[in-house]
Amino acid sequence: MEYLLTIVVGLAVGLWLATRAGWKLSWPWPAQPQPAAIDPGTPPSTARATSDAGTAAAATSLSTRLHGLETVFSPLASNLAHPRELEDQPQFAEAVRLLEDPGVPLDTVMQYALGANWPLACAALAALRRRADRSERGDQVVAHFEKLYPWPIYFALAYLLAVEPRPPVGDPVAGAKDWWGDNLIVPGLFRDYFAERERLGDSPAFGSALGASYASPPAQIRAFLQRVHHAHATALIRQLDSVQHARVDRTFLASFGRFWADRKDRELLIEPEAWQEALVAAEAASLQTPTRSLLVSGEHRVGKTTFLRLLAERLEGEGWTVFEAGAADLMAGQQWFGQLEGRIQRTVEELAAAKKLIWYIPDILQMARSGTHQGQAASVLDQILPAVVSGRLIVWTEATPTSTARLLQLRPTLRSLFEAVRLEPQSQEETTALALAWVGRLADEGELEIDPDCVPVALSSARQYLSAANFPGSVLDLIKLTANRVLKSGSAAIQSHDVIVTLAQLTGLPVSILDNKERVDLASIRDYFTSRVIGQDEAVGAIVDRITMLKAGLNDPGKPIGVFLFAGSTGTGKTELAKTVAEYLFGSVDRMIRLDMSEFQTAETTHKILGGDDTDSLINRVRKQPFSVVLLDEFEKAHASIWDLFLQVFDDGRLTDAMGHVADFRHCIIILTTNLGATSHRTSGLGFAPTADAFTDGQIMRAIGQTFRPEFQNRLDKVIVFRPLTRDLMREILKKELNRVLERRGLKYREWAVEWEASAQDFLLEKGFSAEMGARPLKRAIDQYLIAPLAATIVERRFPEGDQFVFIRSDGRAIQTEFVDPNSGAAGNPVPAAKSAIALAPTLPEMILAPEGSQIELETLQEEHAGVAGTLASSRWEDLKGALTDQMTPADFWSRPDRYETLARLALMDRVKTAAATAESLRARLAKGTERTGKYSRELVGRLALQLHLLKEGIKDVMESAPIEVALVVEPAFERPSENEATRRWCVQLLDMYRAWADSRHMQLAEIAADTPRNLPWLVISGFGAHRLLAQEVGLHVLELADEKSGSTRAAARVRLAIAPLGDLPADKFRSALTEALGRGLQPHAVVRRYRSEPSPLVRNMNGSWRTGKLDAVLRGDFDLIAASLS
Repeated sequence: MEYLLTIVVGLAVGLWLATRAGWKLSWPWPAQPQPAAIDPGTPPSTARATSDAGTAAAATSLSTRLHGLETVFSPLASNLAHPRELEDQPQFAEAVRLLEDPGVPLDTVMQYALGANWPLACAALAALRRRADRSERGDQVVAHFEKLYPWPIYFALAYLLAVEPRPPVGDPVAGAKDWWGDNLIVPGLFRDYFAERERLGDSPAFGSALGASYASPPAQIRAFLQRVHHAHATALIRQLDSVQHARVDRTFLASFGRFWADRKDRELLIEPEAWQEALVAAEAASLQTPTRSLLVSGEHRVGKTTFLRLLAERLEGEGWTVFEAGAADLMAGQQWFGQLEGRIQRTVEELAAAKKLIWYIPDILQMARSGTHQGQAASVLDQILPAVVSGRLIVWTEATPTSTARLLQLRPTLRSLFEAVRLEPQSQEETTALALAWVGRLADEGELEIDPDCVPVALSSARQYLSAANFPGSVLDLIKLTANRVLKSGSAAIQSHDVIVTLAQLTGLPVSILDNKERVDLASIRDYFTSRVIGQDEAVGAIVDRITMLKAGLNDPGKPIGVFLFAGSTGTGKTELAKTVAEYLFGSVDRMIRLDMSEFQTAETTHKILGGDDTDSLINRVRKQPFSVVLLDEFEKAHASIWDLFLQVFDDGRLTDAMGHVADFRHCIIILTTNLGATSHRTSGLGFAPTADAFTDGQIMRAIGQTFRPEFQNRLDKVIVFRPLTRDLMREILKKELNRVLERRGLKYREWAVEWEASAQDFLLEKGFSAEMGARPLKRAIDQYLIAPLAATIVERRFPEGDQFVFIRSDGRAIQTEFVDPNSGAAGNPVPAAKSAIALAPTLPEMILAPEGSQIELETLQEEHAGVAGTLASSRWEDLKGALTDQMTPADFWSRPDRYETLARLALMDRVKTAAATAESLRARLAKGTERTGKYSRELVGRLALQLHLLKEGIKDVMESAPIEVALVVEPAFERPSENEATRRWCVQLLDMYRAWADSRHMQLAEIAADTPRNLPWLVISGFGAHRLLAQEVGLHVLELADEKSGSTRAAARVRLAIAPLGDLPADKFRSALTEALGRGLQPHAVVRRYRSEPSPLVRNMNGSWRTGKLDAVLRGDFDLIAASLS
């Protein structure tokens, strides 16, 4: 029973070990014995068949015999105490003898030796030890140790003792598995192996196996060797520790840093002659014992990093490697307390000087300020300093002189730890020589053709525009960037102009400004600014002058490009001009850095400017992009200490943060804005003789002088006063803003041709003009009254698909949008080749009422348009405008009571000009559509005819000084009780007629509510020809009735007209003025027109000039056109 229990336990242990070791119960590949000898006379095919058959038979015979023997000695092995006892078993010895036979191929023996059948593996390894060709497979057996079962390990170790030459003592241990140490026999097997190797005089050492792919982790190997308990094992542990210390965990280091030697884009480095002595001294310091750390000090772009890279190339032959990681790299991804400290400690261990590794820290001052937190008072630099002091860690770093001074102030001990190298900026001659050498090597190695003028152009450009960097870095950077850009474009030649283009991309400045050989048209620059900023010629002139100085290279290189104070009312274009400067000079509005100075009302807010931890601070943003417009909005609201801070910027164009980093403002345009004194000219209007409020530059300058100290004002290049915007200027601004609306995404990519009619522009001006608030209310009016309704139309898809004409106009109460298909209403006949000689030229009213889309209509419209254009370009028109403008010159103009007539007439002339522009646009669209389709659009013919008709009326208004706005009253003519209701209905119908007329003639219409519910509202109408046309309507309008029940035969309504007062009057005063004007007029009793609906419609003008049966058309508001077409 005990015997049976022992067998079961043994089997269980064996199976458990097999599972731990990953054994697979499978047979080895069939053996391939040597083929039998073949008779030379046998035919090849017969010999081949005989050989294959013999080989297969031999293999089958060997495999059968070996497995037959294995079935006998394998069960017995479970009762043996040591693998050596297998050799005493006859069946095992027979298996060894079979595999030892030279006739069995070595590959067949190896298949059994390294197979999954461990009893036969033992036999094969024992046979391999006795074979003459045993030494051929020593490395293969060593590499397979990690997969061997416990008993085959004994025979494998015995085999290695017989190999010549014997492998290194420690190689079989390299594949140690974690279960080896827990096995009952494996540690003893290796102990016996070490003892035999010691007897043979072999020293304990690892070979190349530690670096092989099958090698186990060092900790696992070490744990097994500690179980062996032999002197060789102890020696191997020491060697393993030594190798582990010398090994670099590149995966760990590369997770946050980088090795210089691994860079794919190795830089083209040239040793300047001036650096030879410093490089030799630094190399000697690096190779001495102990090796010293190195600090390279120098101004920005003098070549500090290049110096260290050249030194690294010199030390590369001595086996030294440079690893780069800064404070930000170390701290990246660290989330919990202790993580950063663990990474720092491991980094110090991995970068031990004994491994010939150097740690390059690009920002050592930042490292001295980083890494502290609630649980850690030591910075990153403090944590690595002990290793630097002891010589276990070698550090290379670089810093500017200012940063170096601050660093030594923070850590005085660093002075003795670092070998210091000071690099001075190179002279122009040294930089030229270095650049020529660099360009020469680039041309040779890159097979490029480089213009010799590239170096002088780069030198002069860098000196003028890249002055924040020093020689030689600024010049070489410019050439490198140019070479990279040209190579990417596929060109093999670099011209001097390419350097200018690269500089333009780098700075944002236009090529025309940078290229000294290119002429600049100052008039076009001025036009660009005046088209964007309207009515501020002085400000535009100052900016253009500064751009001229920059182009000529005559600006002060030690100061910002310009420092301006823009003063004046809000909404007059100060910010818009700053944006325009950024867009023109630096290529994008994003190049404008705007600070709201109302956020800097305390002295503690300086950190928002100087940086610190705020990456969005002014100094950091300028350091990132020194070519910018800096807008300090409402500067007067900042604290006085903020004013003093900017004195340094205005004076020498530089600002230094708390870490010693300098931001260069010398390539910035700095613009301050202020509203000081903008409203001081406004009075309360009280007193016996109140004076008119007049804006003057003096009021602004006085307020500035009272607010800012003289030393501050002296550092400004110019104080520019922005004058309040007049209504004429606001109209120009409106046109600009409407053009911008067309550039928005929602309209830009639609097949819409948008026309802004004069009525819409007048409505937006009425809602958005404010002398006090400037242009900002106008933009809000555009958003509220135009953009919002148009957006609703777009998102609700309330518009026709396809190509559309979009006419935007106003009735004085809102903006209306009308969509017209340019192809609808086109004449059915194609455009004839020649003009018809018989057709009579239609009049404008006829084309408005019933456009036909004919060639003669187009010719008539062109003639009418030419006549209007000729009038507007005539000297009479210009002289009249000049005379009206001259009337505004006297100082007392703004206090004179007749000023409103002058201003209204000038505004009318401006509206006529705007309407003429709309007519020209319609004419061009009509002509273009005709060319495209070969047909005339009746819709466009009618619209253009109406526009020209109104224009002619507007010109008459200007020439005749016609009233601008009139009030129309419709009231019952007679108070007869029997006619009250019918008359009232007729009055309402006439009011609707005049409303429709005003709408179709693009008039501005407002209504004044009646004082009692019974009375009808008054219509206030303004537009071209409004007074002239409505004056003909004054009198009685009689409607003939056929109402037998009431007995009424007619309804009579009286139309009265009054000229509306000019000026901005409150609503109550405006109504009172109209009431007074209507009261002064006579009650008209003459009949103007009679109307009849039954039995047949008829309208008769009582002066006999016209009559028509189109009653519906008359009541739709076309009475004036019908009269003009029938007269």
